[in-house]
Amino acid sequence: MRDYLLLAPLLLVILAAVPVVLAARRARRRHAVQDRCLAESGALPDMVEKVRVRLARPAWFAATDARTAAEGAGWLALDAQHLRVIGRFDDGSTVDREFVRSQAPPQWRGLAGAGHHGLHWFALGEPPLLLSADGLTDWHSARTTAALYRRVAAPGAPPPPRPVFHLQSHPLSLVTVLLLLALLAYAAYDGLLAPFALIGEHRWLTGVALACIPLGLLTYPLFRRARLPPRETLLLPLLIGFAVGLALIPLLARIDRESGDGEFAEAAYFFDGGNAFKPLQVGTPTISVANVDEYTAALKPGAEQGFYLRRGGLGLWQVETDSLRRTVLLWYQGQNKPPPRLRVH
Repeated sequence: MRDYLLLAPLLLVILAAVPVVLAARRARRRHAVQDRCLAESGALPDMVEKVRVRLARPAWFAATDARTAAEGAGWLALDAQHLRVIGRFDDGSTVDREFVRSQAPPQWRGLAGAGHHGLHWFALGEPPLLLSADGLTDWHSARTTAALYRRVAAPGAPPPPRPVFHLQSHPLSLVTVLLLLALLAYAAYDGLLAPFALIGEHRWLTGVALACIPLGLLTYPLFRRARLPPRETLLLPLLIGFAVGLALIPLLARIDRESGDGEFAEAAYFFDGGNAFKPLQVGTPTISVANVDEYTAALKPGAEQGFYLRRGGLGLWQVETDSLRRTVLLWYQGQNKPPPRLRVH
């Protein structure tokens, strides 16, 4: 079982690397297009610096079925007085526009509408040509595009506003937040308040719960198609996996209790002198308690106590904890001490 648990972080790394690998492939294709445009444009003797950019036109953002993050790719060449943009759009058309810096101040557009895919933009000239700093992924688009904007803008121009995304502003992120709250509420209710505890060997449940975290990344394409910002596109699937894993253990425990034959039956145990009760019947798991050291210190080794157990349809052993909690509560009340939270496992 330990080997399976060790595979969970490896699976997380592999699945987390998938978006990076796909982004790297897309970046290589863009760079090939940009390099061809640069070669076709000839030398740029007056330009002292060239920056890879992604391109778009205002009409492109109105296309709700846009499947790519940008309409094209190219270069921004700049010197002290001039800017020049060369590139190619996805429809095969090319662009080669030159601007006088003093006459074409950049206009910050930010996410620029529903079709942003997480990219941030600024516009140059009329009709406006939108530019976004190119990079391996869209994760740092706000920072890198803002840095490029400041290099293009005149000295003393106000910096672009800090981007803020509200989760309630998009239906998918809003539904995801509500789902997360529901899963966490269920995990807290059925995991902490249920009068039953899992005992015995059930580490495979931990492995299944840990595996849910990387498996949450399977929803990554859904968030990317919804064009959420890059951070939310990655973090929300991970949070979904975490919440599902957290709720899965109490859910499987409930399914185990509701399935199988028989009812909870009393089994005899004896106290081992530490923090555990050993079964008198062979094949019944040990019951360990925690956070009640004063109570267990007052028990005599070998003292017998009965517990109600059941092995359900999933093969999990569970013990009813209400009677033990009442016993512990009465003991601490008799000692005039506040009762701690009993843990049974």
